[in-house]
Amino acid sequence: ETHAMLSLSTSFSLALKSMRSISLGALALCGLLCIAHAQSLGGVSLPSKSAAAKGAAAAASTSSSWTAARLRNAEPFPAPTFNAAAATVAAAAPASAQVQAAVAAASSFDGSSGSPPTNTAPAENTVLFSPKSVQRRSKRSATPSTSTPAPRPPQYFASSPLVPMTSDTSYPYRAVGALFFSASEATGIPSGDYFCSASVVGKRLIMTAGHCVHSGLNGMSGFFSDFLFVPAMRNGTAPFGAWSINGGAVSFDWFSGNGTVPNVADYAVLYVEDLNNVSLAARVGKLGVAYGVVAPNHVTQLGYPCNINSCRRMHRVDSSSHRFGGNNCFEYGSDMRQGVSGGPWVQNFGVLGAGQPLPSFPKRLFRNAVVGVSSYAPEDESQRFLGASNFYKPVLNELFDIACDGISMSECR
Repeated sequence: ETHAMLSLSTSFSLALKSMRSISLGALALCGLLCIAHAQSLGGVSLPSKSAAAKGAAAAASTSSSWTAARLRNAEPFPAPTFNAAAATVAAAAPASAQVQAAVAAASSFDGSSGSPPTNTAPAENTVLFSPKSVQRRSKRSATPSTSTPAPRPPQYFASSPLVPMTSDTSYPYRAVGALFFSASEATGIPSGDYFCSASVVGKRLIMTAGHCVHSGLNGMSGFFSDFLFVPAMRNGTAPFGAWSINGGAVSFDWFSGNGTVPNVADYAVLYVEDLNNVSLAARVGKLGVAYGVVAPNHVTQLGYPCNINSCRRMHRVDSSSHRFGGNNCFEYGSDMRQGVSGGPWVQNFGVLGAGQPLPSFPKRLFRNAVVGVSSYAPEDESQRFLGASNFYKPVLNELFDIACDGISMSECR
């Protein structure tokens, strides 16, 4: 059985802000459901994203409610289960034909490359907590499968911790980090503190899996709260600080999908407040985004898997497109598991060497561009792969617009 690791073509706003009132008629016209107050989200208690509250929120980011004990005890986010019988049906057609169909239906092949930080202050290595020395597992067990998963051919990939370990403070690694958050019983999962992986994709934006923002269950009560992003986290230290989240969006496909995978749009975008009057991308740089090109492609997967080094260090897997997973999702070989959810799949990762030729395929020219985020993996760990939703440009851009609400695009993205 395959299940989501941690986690919407019409979007659902995670409107964790006091925003202007919007009529239901207007919402229906624009295809969005926007919430006027954080209290409406069933326990989400992030600060308002408004010009007046912005400075206060930024100042509060260093005095978060996250204690060392809470950070240390946070669990990798529990994974919704996947109907393996459906996977058998989805895999019936030849993968090549499905890839071609998905590519043909994808959004226009454009996007942007990443960019390094402009703030050159050295890493601070602030100690947030002393990590546990044992592997952590989600407190929620996956539902046992009663069906036989579809057979899969071998998956090929290279997997390694970052070498040297301090590479995580260099760009583009430093644009990836751990995302902490809390869940109440109202979300449909056990209450507690959890974490996912995420990456910086805008001046003040991060991207993660939809299921790292909303459980996929219980409507508006399914939203999580108290988000905190720690770029380049290593062994409980925060070399570039801990950043508060103030609003964002998940796609309606995830919000209304009952927590099942593969999901057509298991991704989310969150707005990050400045820290010490510096934007997130200025401090750590940002990755680009490329639409509709998760496959065929080759990617570098990054995140904080708990089956490797006990979630304490960033891990890297290099892989190429393996197979079509159904429902706009593609699978790549990988041995990373819980904790990696929401971690970026990056095409053309790294920096160019002097004289290095550019890719001959125009759709692959964007460097350090996120083409997907880790969404699901097999329950049977002898099957080593991850799945991700292919980005659909109109949906993802809508999420960017919602997350940036009230902020100019030049200041947000």
